Amino acid sequence: METNLPTHGWYAACRVYFAQPAAERCPVTRQALAHYRWIARLPRAMGEDLDRRGAPQFVMRWIAWAKPAEARQLRYEAAIEHHARMGRWPKWDRLREMAESGRGGGGEDGEAE
Repeated sequence: METNLPTHGWYAACRVYFAQPAAERCPVTRQALAHYRWIARLPRAMGEDLDRRGAPQFVMRWIAWAKPAEARQLRYEAAIEHHARMGRWPKWDRLREMAESGRGGGGEDGEAE
C-alpha cells in the first residue's frame, strides 16, 4: 500500500485528492480510499506538521485511524516525540507496541488487518 511520498506530503495529497471531482480522481482501492479519507480529516495543524516533518503514510494512517480524538492526539505526540528523539519515524511494529502499552493512545483503530 505504501507508495512514494507525494511532493507535498500525504496530508496535502489526500486533501487534493478529495478536492477533485470524483469523476476526475485516479482510481484507487476501497482500502486506499478509506486511508486517504481519514488522513484528509486530520486536524489541519496536525496534518501540515506531519507533512513538514516528512511523515510516511503508515504513520499518518496510524494517527488518523485512532478513535477518539484524544487517542489521535496521543498517537501524534508519541510519533513526534519518537521522531525527535531517534531522528527517524517508528516502524510499524513499534507503533503497535506504543498503542498496546497506552503510550500511543490505544483506542480503536477502525482498520482491519
